[in-house]
Amino acid sequence: MNCPKWNNYFIPLCLFTIIFSPTFGQLKYKRVEPTERVGNFSGIVHDLCFSKSGKTLIFTESNQVCFYDMPSKAIKVSDVGHSKPILSLALSDDSTLLVSGGLDSTVVIWNVQSGLLLKRLDFHHGVVTTVNLNNDRHLLASGSSDRTVVVYDIPGDRIVYRIMDLKSDITVVRFSPDGQLLAVGTQDKLIRFYEAKTGQLVAILDGHKDSVRDLCFTADGHWLYSCGDDSKLIKWDIRIRNQIKIEEVQSFGTDCLLSVDVKKDACMVAGLDSKIIVVTNFETYRGKIGVSINKIRFVPNSGSFLKLAVATRGKGLYLMDTLQFNN
Repeated sequence: MNCPKWNNYFIPLCLFTIIFSPTFGQLKYKRVEPTERVGNFSGIVHDLCFSKSGKTLIFTESNQVCFYDMPSKAIKVSDVGHSKPILSLALSDDSTLLVSGGLDSTVVIWNVQSGLLLKRLDFHHGVVTTVNLNNDRHLLASGSSDRTVVVYDIPGDRIVYRIMDLKSDITVVRFSPDGQLLAVGTQDKLIRFYEAKTGQLVAILDGHKDSVRDLCFTADGHWLYSCGDDSKLIKWDIRIRNQIKIEEVQSFGTDCLLSVDVKKDACMVAGLDSKIIVVTNFETYRGKIGVSINKIRFVPNSGSFLKLAVATRGKGLYLMDTLQFNN
């Protein structure tokens, strides 16, 4: 995907001053009233994920997990063994394993089809802020406010390694699509790449000015998108490991960006200021829904229109599409 290169244009200083002054050139965000709520829950939804087919949407509801069947709109609520709210979810590519982590400092692995809890892991001493599975569902990575990352071998039932030399809370962990790299975002504004199977440090990416909040690889593994508290969306060229570089940067106001997602022909970000920005090769869509956003994801296989799932901080979860936004 090639988003517009926002920072590669020369603009005379006088024109820049007029366009980007507080008075002139403010981007307009259409106020959008979401109408398609998923379920009846109207509280904080911390995370969500989709099955690869896009037919099943999974999201958190306090310390429970909800399964929403997109075609029938039927919803099932399951207790997966957490005593406090769940903050992060990860579903395996084949949709058989679901992993969750949360405020109770535990990581839970369970079988989606049977509903059986397979393992409860208590190797973190702080809040489990993020979990992720690699492409063959053998490795599970978790990050915590205890400033450690743990990579766990699920079939072997053992910890492969711990990353314990980090100086701030872990905010996000993501395996690359080929399963070879583990990307770790932290509150110290850095992104670190590790060899997924050994934990050897590969590279440190320094581009943000504040905490990194979310990471997303493109499907081909050539690019990494990151967003954070500095309101910046950064596109990294990671095709050559020892020559990783910033390809594009865009800034969105002053509020924190908490979530980024990418698909073949589009990328989007959202965060505390309730704004949603969707950038495609042809249009940029901007909307504002009036409530802070924890997580935003494209609905897979949603047809010719871009459909989004939006997890909010106080109004539950909504499904939307870009036809509701101005462009």
